[in-house]
Amino acid sequence: MARRRLGEVLLARGAITKAQLDDALQYARRTRQRLGGALVQKGHLTEEALVNALSESLGLAAVDLERVFVDWNAVQLLSAQVCEAYGLFPYAVEALHGRRQLLLAMVDPLNLSAVEARTVVVQAGAFAEHDIETAGYTAAAPGWAGRHTEYISHDVEVNGREVAVGGPWLDVELPPGTEVTLTLRLRLRVRVPSTQAPWDAAPVDAAEKG
Repeated sequence: MARRRLGEVLLARGAITKAQLDDALQYARRTRQRLGGALVQKGHLTEEALVNALSESLGLAAVDLERVFVDWNAVQLLSAQVCEAYGLFPYAVEALHGRRQLLLAMVDPLNLSAVEARTVVVQAGAFAEHDIETAGYTAAAPGWAGRHTEYISHDVEVNGREVAVGGPWLDVELPPGTEVTLTLRLRLRVRVPSTQAPWDAAPVDAAEKG
């Protein structure tokens, strides 16, 4: 499955010209920043137009937290430390095909590093009180120095699978230049709330505590 690159989306929308795209690409390389930010800084694009184009390019809905209803129960499913560290905000829980899934607003859903891997720890609940049964993911295959939303000349392969987890924490390893989308299946409130970190001793099941 191939997704449309940011430059292609903007050109197709008539939001920028080819000359503006080339100018922004050169500026992005020179200043070591992303294409979208370069387009905005050069005055070729507004932030709103960038968000809408990224939404189409990534296949992710654009979220305006000032206009959506925020479910406090969803907010409590992730710790403040995790949200601050990775630039995300849980705002709703929805049912899909009999499963409950957490909706996140994310500042940056991509790992854009071309040379370094990155590991993200996902915790089920502010106090690890939930259990992650399975994690489904789709991942854009790495193998090139850049991001698949930029103006590049080849398609990027995307694949996915589902794995069993069986615990309140999940380590997500992001190879260089990789985008990963997670879908988690949770069992709610089955563990004793704890302030333990993922690298501490294993949390206690609610049944064992009782």
